[in-house]
Amino acid sequence: MKKCVLAVAVVSGVIALGVPEATWSVFGQVINDDSRDRRGIPPSNRADCNSNGISDECDLDCGASGGPCDISGCGESMDCNSNDVPDECDIADLTSNDCQPDGTPDECQLDQVIILPEYGPCSPAASSGQAWCEDFETYPVGPVNINGWYGWGAPTYSGVSPITVGPNHTPGGTKSMNLVIHETLHRFEGYDIAASSAWVLSTWVLIPQTMAGTADYRVQSEYNGAFNETLAFTLSMSATQDRIVHTRSGQWLPLVEDDWAEIRTVIDFDRDLVMIYYNDALLATQAWTVLGGPLDIAGVEFWSWSSSGCYFDDLSLFPARRITTDCFTNGIPDSCDIVGSLTEDCNDNFIPDQCEPDNDCQPNGIQDICDLAGPTGADCNGNHIPDDCEPNADCNGNSIQDICDIGDGTSLDCNATRVPDECELVDNDCNVNGSPDDCDVLSGVSADCNGNTILDECELSSGASADCQTDNVPDECQLEGVMLMPHSGPCSAAADNGEALCDDFESYEIGILSGINGWEGFGNNPMHAGRIVNAQNHTPGGSQSINNGSKDVLRVLSGYDISAAPAWVLRAWVYVPSTMNGPAFFLVDSDYDGTFIGCKNSVKLLMDPALGVISDWLEGSTLPLIMDEWVEVRVLIDFQRDLVTTYYDDVLLSTHPWTFFTCSAEIKAIHLLGLSSTTGFYCDDLSLFPAHPATTDCLDNGIPDECDLASCAGDPACGDCNGNEIPDGCELEVFDCNANAMPDDCDLADCVGDPACDDCNSNHILDWCDIDSGTTTDNNANGIPDVCDAQPPLLPATPHDTRKNRYVSFAPNNTDNVAFQVEMTASGEFPQSTGVLGWVGEADSNGVSRLIADPYFSDSWPELVHLSDCEIIPVATYAIRATVDAINFTDPLAVGTIIRPGVWFYGDTVGVGTGALPPDPGFTAPNQIVNVNDVTAYLLTAHGDTTPSAHTTWVDLHGLDAGVAPNYILNVSDLQRILFGLEGQRYDDASDQLDPADCP
Repeated sequence: MKKCVLAVAVVSGVIALGVPEATWSVFGQVINDDSRDRRGIPPSNRADCNSNGISDECDLDCGASGGPCDISGCGESMDCNSNDVPDECDIADLTSNDCQPDGTPDECQLDQVIILPEYGPCSPAASSGQAWCEDFETYPVGPVNINGWYGWGAPTYSGVSPITVGPNHTPGGTKSMNLVIHETLHRFEGYDIAASSAWVLSTWVLIPQTMAGTADYRVQSEYNGAFNETLAFTLSMSATQDRIVHTRSGQWLPLVEDDWAEIRTVIDFDRDLVMIYYNDALLATQAWTVLGGPLDIAGVEFWSWSSSGCYFDDLSLFPARRITTDCFTNGIPDSCDIVGSLTEDCNDNFIPDQCEPDNDCQPNGIQDICDLAGPTGADCNGNHIPDDCEPNADCNGNSIQDICDIGDGTSLDCNATRVPDECELVDNDCNVNGSPDDCDVLSGVSADCNGNTILDECELSSGASADCQTDNVPDECQLEGVMLMPHSGPCSAAADNGEALCDDFESYEIGILSGINGWEGFGNNPMHAGRIVNAQNHTPGGSQSINNGSKDVLRVLSGYDISAAPAWVLRAWVYVPSTMNGPAFFLVDSDYDGTFIGCKNSVKLLMDPALGVISDWLEGSTLPLIMDEWVEVRVLIDFQRDLVTTYYDDVLLSTHPWTFFTCSAEIKAIHLLGLSSTTGFYCDDLSLFPAHPATTDCLDNGIPDECDLASCAGDPACGDCNGNEIPDGCELEVFDCNANAMPDDCDLADCVGDPACDDCNSNHILDWCDIDSGTTTDNNANGIPDVCDAQPPLLPATPHDTRKNRYVSFAPNNTDNVAFQVEMTASGEFPQSTGVLGWVGEADSNGVSRLIADPYFSDSWPELVHLSDCEIIPVATYAIRATVDAINFTDPLAVGTIIRPGVWFYGDTVGVGTGALPPDPGFTAPNQIVNVNDVTAYLLTAHGDTTPSAHTTWVDLHGLDAGVAPNYILNVSDLQRILFGLEGQRYDDASDQLDPADCP
């Protein structure tokens, strides 16, 4: 093959060799870091090989500012071979060859960076050294904070609508990134020398002529999320100056305005070299590590200080290849060998044929690559192997090789066996649809639930499998509960409305995950959001950390309900570190509206490192908590049966109704809550798939339970007394605590009045079983759990059943060990201060108790308790409840103080005198009038007179002058309060009208 045109390296992306098919680019410039004369000859005496009036030393380097070489025209020559002689002189003196010719000595072009053609699509989410490109077409208009895009220094800052519809470079596209007084960047990971020794970064930019101000294009070798970065280089674009400037060297080119232009950067890590091209012209070369950064592409950054803005589009970053272009090691670039007819290049790829892999499969004395390039090298399936070297099978007898039938699309090969599908139908097309059975399964057209390579529909039609439910699923596939449906194709973190969902957290950037694909903090508060990390991963790349600080994370869902599928399978992997010092929850919500009001947990799993267990809060069962390794949580949700079955590390943890809290048949959120103050837990590889309606074979008779229920009438094991569609015989092991061969909930429903079947504490467990298992105590052996033994307190006998002023009285009505809680339920003077006040303390010798902070339990309460304290005030109502455990309470006893007769209510202590003898006090209850009867009652009681007198709790209104709580002692302070009322004055001493909420 003869080439008669000399090779000339250009920067337009095409090597001009007279071969229009060639589309690779070759770059060979090398920067010289030290071109100073090593001989120490003064500039005035040094050589001037190119006779330009500038010494060779100064041609190569301008030196220090103000130095002898800091003159006009200095530093414009290259010295690629570092021999202290300008390249043009080496070539002119024939010291070096320049066969191209391109002004660069051949010896400097024997090891070149080659920009590879792009094979296959690249993705905005691609990472770790893969090809990456971004055309902005998939994003909505507005701020963009995903797939590695950030606002400068703040992951949540996105500036002013960077994605816009308008000028765009993408063929057929509509969107680009528009920067208006904004800073944004794209971060990279894995684009370093370890992934490839050379890279090509391309960006298209449009600068409107109307742009006021400047815009910067920067490439980073380091970025840490703050104003501390290492820039490899910066290009500044100014529409007012009509130039793009390489800020480090000051080199510039004319700016293209009102049209798209490419910024192309060739990064050669091996040579620590960067070559920057703008609009296909070389703008500058420099060292990549000019500021000491690593051999790593950390980010591309865009800054705009213009109010009218500029546009960026179609970014790409590809690994390049370094090849030796002197494969004969003869000191002549291969391109010159080729054009000089010293070698052949049959496929025009600028690699001599002798340097290509020596394959000749025919053999015909011609390399396969040349066969393929010529008329003898047919390659019908495009796999770069001549057809003559492929198997010559023709299974369908059409005189065409099978591989060509498949390659040309004449035949299908759905299972990639390299055999046409029509040749694989014998004993492999039981449904006679013209497609191999294994292809039917792969495509989701048919199912093979038992994995025996026979389609389910064929097993059913032949009678090999039974189908008692007539749901077209073999019974043997429905004996273990919810069955996963075949899943064809990938699922997506963004899938919704009943589609299969999976999230491996790989596509998100490291940092807070909020507002993407339904992930948010509780109440849509980013403070509660989780964080994407790569500290612990079930699959490489990232997981979500529910870290310390009460993180409350949700994946909000829509459309995952019974109408979309009757059953669902939720799978998630969790990692609980041994350093986690607080509990964490894995929850599934059937209702969520962003508040605690609409948040119903249908699945509530508690991971408690202190106890070393994972427990189901709704059902009470536990398993050992596995720490410091990844464990699967699997939840089977059967809406048809209203049943949830949960597995932890492949071990059954619990079963209970989905509607445990009267929830809907819908999955509204996956909910992760961490309460550790140190390390949190991690979640990864979360998936939610529709499943086939569940059936089981709990009786282990090979028949689905629903068929047993329908067909074995009269057999108690097949009964369904509670109507939950589970045979009664399957519930006895766990739910027959009294061993009477009847599920407990049926006992609870059917044996009303039988103490053995009572459930006094409403915990869905028979009282007898509560006591027998030790779940509750029965200290008096009366067959009733102690928590139910407490009796509500009663009103005391007359006359203490009437309202008093600063005391409430009650009869304890309990001989067991109980405590009494006090709550203010209403207050005429201080309605804002209602609520639980505390507990009734131990009674003194007078039967008077005070309020205390903690429960006081006693089995020897006096027959009558008088309670008085700062919080016991007139014109109020109190509720008193008894309890044996400070958890369960009896019905309340309502006790009130006096009714307000007017502003002088503190003076109303009694009604009228009756003249009765003891033990009757001789006065009626307060009558809303303050008169001499109230004074008389005080005086008689204070002096110990018995006829007539009032009980001390009626006329004791005040303690000592220093306090306000009655003290069961009558003194002048009590009389003073009565006299105030007698005079018709308001009792307005602030110290005596304390708000109960402010009492000491």
